[in-house]
Amino acid sequence: MQLKYDFQLVNLTFGFHRKADLVLGPCDGIFCLVWSIGKDGIYGSTKEVPTIALWNPATRAFCILPMSIFDLPPYGQAH
Repeated sequence: MQLKYDFQLVNLTFGFHRKADLVLGPCDGIFCLVWSIGKDGIYGSTKEVPTIALWNPATRAFCILPMSIFDLPPYGQAH
């Protein structure tokens, strides 16, 4: 018995010039997409903040999260 599935390709650029560098999830059907900045990647030495968005593929809803108002220490350093 051979099963046949219909797949639909998904464009994960969401208007950016490239696909997300990191896709996390799902958690309750929601994916977290991260676009890093610079060539160093998401955990690079640059002080800029990556773009983070939430995506619900079931509803096709996409929302870019605003920058945090909290000053957090760089990744990997003690709090």
